Amino acid sequence: METRCTDERKRFFERFTNPVPTGELIELLDRVGVTRAMVAKATGAKSAEVVSNWVAGRSAPKPEHFERLDSLRVVVSFLLQTNALDDDGLAIAMWLNSYPAAAPFVDEKGRPAMTPLQAIRTGQIGAVVDAAQRWMDVRTAHRPDEAGNPDRGGIAW
Repeated sequence: METRCTDERKRFFERFTNPVPTGELIELLDRVGVTRAMVAKATGAKSAEVVSNWVAGRSAPKPEHFERLDSLRVVVSFLLQTNALDDDGLAIAMWLNSYPAAAPFVDEKGRPAMTPLQAIRTGQIGAVVDAAQRWMDVRTAHRPDEAGNPDRGGIAW
């Protein structure tokens, strides 16, 4: 059973990290909890309905939308490859809508300024990947061991 699940996850990851048609990519994003409304927010599309039209082939994304959609694919595939998420695919969608406590996601006073989805829309892919790496580092440092005890990362609690 474990091998089959691992093989399925590997095939899913391979499909996700390789360029795929727009409609298929959006459906793959949906499988990890990234809704069409979230795709619209990241790409700058007017609505989730516009994204649905891309999926159905009734229209194609404009070049700037396609570039941002590819940036979203890069971020999500990065998060998938870390294996720190286990089977918690919805964590990706939650993080993309969160306000990480790092620049450029906070203003000069430390208040929330933008989500990773908004940063992708403004072309800040490098900052999003850096923030994703920090998030994954924290998640991996505090994962429970085989006995269920949380790893405190060397911190005395």
